[in-house]
Order: sequence, then C-alpha cells, then structure tokens
Amino acid sequence: MSPETPCYPPLGCSGNPLGKIDVTPLESLAKLLLQRCRPHGAGLSKNSYLKYLYCKDNQLTNLDLSGNTILLTLDCGNNQLTALDLSNNTGLLKLLCNGESLSEIDVTPHVGLWELDVRDTQITSLDLSQNVALYGVSTDTVLKELDVTATEYIPVNRLAAVGNGFVGITASTSKLGWTYVLTAAAEEGAKFTGWYSDKECTKLITADETVTITVFDGYEELEAQDYYAKFEGESVHEHTPGAPVREKEVPATCTEDGSYDEVVYCTVCKEEISRVSKTIPALGHDFSVEGRDGGSH
Repeated sequence: MSPETPCYPPLGCSGNPLGKIDVTPLESLAKLLLQRCRPHGAGLSKNSYLKYLYCKDNQLTNLDLSGNTILLTLDCGNNQLTALDLSNNTGLLKLLCNGESLSEIDVTPHVGLWELDVRDTQITSLDLSQNVALYGVSTDTVLKELDVTATEYIPVNRLAAVGNGFVGITASTSKLGWTYVLTAAAEEGAKFTGWYSDKECTKLITADETVTITVFDGYEELEAQDYYAKFEGESVHEHTPGAPVREKEVPATCTEDGSYDEVVYCTVCKEEISRVSKTIPALGHDFSVEGRDGGSH
C-alpha cells in the first residue's frame, strides 16, 4: 500500500437493514461487517485490500470475491448462495459457509486454511488432502468418509461409515484448546453398533454414537487414529426430494449455448436423487443498441 493510500478503519453495519450499500470508494477497506443487513448485493470488486469479510445472515444469492485476493477470513453463513468460487482467495485461513444451499466446495487451493464450517449445507463430501494447516472442520452427519491425514493438528486420520449410515465431525475452540465431536447416524432400517479403529471393525473404541476428543493447548498432542462407524441392517429410507438447484452453470453467449445441471437432493439424508443437464439457449446478437448506425455487435 503506497503512502498516499488511505487506510480505513473497520466498517461495521451489522444489524442495520440497509437494502443497498456501496463501498467501492473505500478501496483500502480491510475489514467489513455486514451481518443481518439484508443488502441486495455486495459489490466488492474494488476493495482489493479486504482481508476480513463478515456477511452472514443476509439474503445474498451471489458473492463475487475474485478481486479480493488477500482475503483471510470469510463468514458468509445463512445466505442463499448456491455456489462459491474461492479460486482467487488462496490465502484464506477461515471459511464459515454454514447454512447455505451449497452442494460442493473446493478448498484444495487453500493450503493455509485452519478452520472450515460447512454444516447445514448440501455438501456430502470434502477433499481436505491439501489442507495441511487445518485445526477445525465442522460438517453435518452426512458423510460416508472424511480423510484428514494431511493435517497433524486434528487427532483423527480417517473418519468413515461402514454399512448403511453416515458420519460427521464438529470442532470448537476455547481457551483450553480444541474439542472435536464425532457423530454417527444410521439410515432408516439400519442400526449403529459402534466405533472401531480398523476398517474390518474388530477393534472396538466405544459403542456410543458420539465420540468427544479434546486437545489441550500446551500439552502433548494426541496421536491421531482412524474412526470407523459400523452399521448393520439394510436401509429402508425413502428419499424426500428437495427443490431443484443449479450446479456447474455455464452462461450462454451471443453465439454459444450455455448449460447447467439441475440437481435434486433428499432433504433428509442430503443424497443426490437426480441430475439432469439443461441447455441455456444462445442469447443472439442485439443490433438495437442506441447510438450505433449500422455497426456490428
């Protein structure tokens, strides 16, 4: 930042029903708090110095962060986002996107990420193979498997369901350290029988559905191990279709058709029920632009 560039203090608008907010003149803004403001949009493309963005509990349907390349913290939970592109935010350390209609998220570019929360979403799988600095990850109990062997801080190597059921993990921090809660949930008709340290389910850890692990700051780190939740019995679960959502959307141009996948998930287990590819017709040229005399589009 050059000496001539003003440094703005944090801008806090939380709790104020603004409807519209324009922060484009504040190019050097580093911290923005927009919780519970219900803005129609958040144009942040000019705020290239933004490091901390808190915009949860709004009605945002789109969040363009491509210009915020030094963003460190993003708390965007409880909006109406169906997609979140963070490919330009490789320095992200904290990502809280719980309560969104997201069905997938790519955090592999964020090797420094230390906290991730994707609870209350449609996300049923995560690739954490590159997140070596991860301390906390929180998910719903909808996963078949979660591999966190890349990080040395979480006392779990592999979390997996064996049989007709699901697993999940939540993490919380306090002055004492980090606490991890592992959860298991059987599909309808199946039964949870216990947590095991081996895939063959011969070495029982506990028969409780919930496992709580606390890592105290300043003490010797716990040795990480595998946790396999075993389920017996066949599932008789009938899916409850939710509203269709769009994924993998490619916008149409004047000459080329676009496309998207229309996906329906079960509102109970969040498993994908159907996926149909849809075409967006090409827009065609518009020759009615004012001020042009016979010019081409």
